[in-house]
Amino acid sequence: MKNFRMDRRRVLIAGAAGLGAAIGRGEATVGTGPVMVCSAFVNLRIVKEIRHGYGPVFNPGDRVEAGTSPLWILVLTIFDLLTPIRPEWIAALLALACSAFALWLVMRT
Repeated sequence: MKNFRMDRRRVLIAGAAGLGAAIGRGEATVGTGPVMVCSAFVNLRIVKEIRHGYGPVFNPGDRVEAGTSPLWILVLTIFDLLTPIRPEWIAALLALACSAFALWLVMRT
């Protein structure tokens, strides 16, 4: 099997193309704040309900777990409890940090 090493230029081009696609689809914005799409709204609603003591549900009183990404909800809940930042911004900043970390991992090889 041939050794495969990522070309840094290709990685940067792919990253720029991915960011361009995200902006084009409305999932990322510059200057207007984070945009809520689909499951992001559900996850942040669940974080709010956890913070108010109702547990991981979409509506208080329901006993149905609504989240599809429990680890992300846990991380958002922890940051929501520890920081005064709005949950929408926490999610956007954490997603950006995770993306930057992933890019760093790829670029260091």
